[in-house]
Amino acid sequence: MWMRYKTKSLTGKSVATAGGAGRASTATLWRSRLLSRFIAVTLISATASAIAQPGGTAWCAAALSIPSTPTTTASIDDPTSPSGKSSRELVVSLSLSGGGYRAMLFHVGTLRRLNDAGMLPRLAVISSVSGGSIASAYLAYRWLDLNFDTDDRAVNFIEVFERPLGELASATMDVPSVLTGLMPFTSAAAQQIAKLDERLFRGAQLAQISPAAGTSADTRPRPLFILNATSLQTGEHWQFRAAAMGGPITGWTAPGALLLSQAVAASSGFPPFLSPVVLKPSGEANPAHWHQCSDYRDNPFGVAYSNEPGRVIAEDALAAFRKSVHLTDGGVKDNLGIAPIDEMNRLRRLNNLSRATVTLLSDGGATMSLDADPSANWAGQAMRILGLLADQPDEVRVADLIRTGSARLRGFGWNAEPSQPGCADLRSPPALDAARRRATLEADTYDAYVYWSNRRLPKMHTGFGCPDPSRQWMANEVAALSKVPTALRAMPESLQARLVNWGYIAAHHGLPYMDFAWPDAVLRQRWLGSCRIPYAPKIADPDGNTPSARDALCAPLVQAGAAP
Repeated sequence: MWMRYKTKSLTGKSVATAGGAGRASTATLWRSRLLSRFIAVTLISATASAIAQPGGTAWCAAALSIPSTPTTTASIDDPTSPSGKSSRELVVSLSLSGGGYRAMLFHVGTLRRLNDAGMLPRLAVISSVSGGSIASAYLAYRWLDLNFDTDDRAVNFIEVFERPLGELASATMDVPSVLTGLMPFTSAAAQQIAKLDERLFRGAQLAQISPAAGTSADTRPRPLFILNATSLQTGEHWQFRAAAMGGPITGWTAPGALLLSQAVAASSGFPPFLSPVVLKPSGEANPAHWHQCSDYRDNPFGVAYSNEPGRVIAEDALAAFRKSVHLTDGGVKDNLGIAPIDEMNRLRRLNNLSRATVTLLSDGGATMSLDADPSANWAGQAMRILGLLADQPDEVRVADLIRTGSARLRGFGWNAEPSQPGCADLRSPPALDAARRRATLEADTYDAYVYWSNRRLPKMHTGFGCPDPSRQWMANEVAALSKVPTALRAMPESLQARLVNWGYIAAHHGLPYMDFAWPDAVLRQRWLGSCRIPYAPKIADPDGNTPSARDALCAPLVQAGAAP
């Protein structure tokens, strides 16, 4: 059982050795661990490079590069082409939301599904927040340890990536960190960094997860990974990349020797207990170490912070904001982790990079609870309203993305029809099929979004057989898993297995929304034909007390080659 898997040290011979992030010598490992322990009892310090960085635009262009090389090519029947075919080159990205261990395990299922479909090496960017950042950062750290076959599937995905995260989810991190953090000379955030470093990252630095080519025939280039946090000082969206960290108000600088565990702790620092993470870049006093990288074309008058006087930091005051950077959970600003990908997509258009883009959104967030008789006292109202406020931005953003996609297809001749309950009617409206094909053939630069969620039922598509026509499939299981608390507390093995299964199924039923590639029959078969539920009922429901856990199965593929 994968939850019992034990990782060994960097220098051990276990399959879990961390060669992907750079195989350190024993001396280097111990130096890193000593640094980690120092962090646990002092203010967190990220030592920036003492070498003067290239100034201005050149530095920004290099450090904040925008991947534009196509990662997938779709071949589509096209009667107007002499060959009868047209191709579309796609840049595919993935965002992983926040939500503690619940989201982390849901995303493990998502990533396992993408791996089974041969899509992991097809991702150009992986952006994440909070619990999603634990999963994505560990994937980045172990990337070059993954061995890919000729179908681009990592054959050791479970051993290298999934099992260590299952072991992590079997232990509580947040409560011990908070309690120990009450002691002098430490903090809950510092304790989280130490635990993440010991259990997952083993002294690895953020700079070590830079996009990199594969080192052998069975490895693949590492995507660009972005971990997201929120600045308590300015409210800005703060990014961690291998080559840069910062935001549009404070500016950008090189991460230097920043530990990967520090970036993950900042991204997942659930307020107020696990934050703030306080970084002290050593180059804060030297303006040459910092850069303003915002593209004015992407920040018109009504958007640019420079036109909001209350948020403009005077030049002589910037040093104070850069001397100690106070960060909290990235979900405070954007719990979907999609903001950096959206920005890249806009900048591609501004720089005339004619690439169609597809953004996959894996949302492991919790459902907002219903309350027929909410509390009337101030404290109860405050807690309820904080929950509503936290949920609202993502609801608005998701609704906007879905409605924009529907409006785009209406422009190609499709008029929406009422949704059918469950999976009673799997017929795809002919007008929808025609609109998707026209959209694919006639527009080659738009940005498509594919969304699946921990709290929403899976969508049935033509080509899938209904697993159980007698009832609403997965409804009880989705309702239960969407209410798992947002925390970093130990989970039983059965609950872990259910969350991984659900993330796997949700991604499987989300892929058909990839309009650009879906008319390609070869890709459809490759993606859908490889569905294998990770954990059998004897693992997800060992006692037989959770019938809904047995809903987790692959919907039969009755028309593998049919359009959705």
